[in-house]
Formats: sequence, structure tokens, C-alpha cells
Amino acid sequence: MAVSQTRVQGVDAIYYRVEDLDRAIKFYTDLLGMEP
Repeated sequence: MAVSQTRVQGVDAIYYRVEDLDRAIKFYTDLLGMEP
């Protein structure tokens, strides 16, 4: 029986649950330079 491997080509979206949305947005935008 042949086994095939799957390679990840990219990530479209990742979701995180946070308790403080304003703080999380500030972290990702100010510190990491991401856009909401």
C-alpha cells in the first residue's frame, strides 16, 4: 500500500480566542506590524 505525503503550501487564516480584544489587536498591530 502506497502512502502519499501532503505538503502545506500556505496558511489562509488562523483564529485565536482572546479575553481582551482591544489588547490583542494592539499587540498584533503595534508589536508585530500586522493589519486587522
